[in-house]
Amino acid sequence: LLKRLENVPKNKRKCHYTTVIALKGKNFEETFEYVLSGIVSDVARGENGFGFDEIFELAADGYGIVTAAQAREIGVTTGELSRWCATGKLMRRGHGVYKLTQWVPTPRDVFAEAVALVGDEGFLWGESVLSMHALALVDPRAVTVATPKRIRRKLPAWVKTVPAPENAKTTFYEGIPSQCVADAI
Repeated sequence: LLKRLENVPKNKRKCHYTTVIALKGKNFEETFEYVLSGIVSDVARGENGFGFDEIFELAADGYGIVTAAQAREIGVTTGELSRWCATGKLMRRGHGVYKLTQWVPTPRDVFAEAVALVGDEGFLWGESVLSMHALALVDPRAVTVATPKRIRRKLPAWVKTVPAPENAKTTFYEGIPSQCVADAI
């Protein structure tokens, strides 16, 4: 395909991918259609040449979130991230943090996003760990993330950071770095 399109300008390389899912139950029948529009790149990337697949897989494993560092690891450039933001496939959530625009939200998205916004060594802390597990009623307007690093970037008002204590026990719950529940209690 790339060979056949090598002399075709980018504005003429539009493409669409359509998927349809059908659900049938005892008293219902429903179909859902999703169309992903884009342009054919001039370089093969991803599985079978679908470059957006790699970003989608990364983000799907991270509650719709992908960082610029993760994108670089799979060979996606900052320019491509910017283009996907401009075309509405991704939205920039903060410094080096992006989210898929076509994402079915889950109750854990906000926790994953808060940790991603704080950075690599951040992890969910205190009441926010309990809130993620529905073990406590806490202020839903704030998610607390502990980090051993000083944070210089501006974070949204709903993300609260605290210094991570030395030797804090951490684990992953559903892929989100967190303080252990027992310690959070």
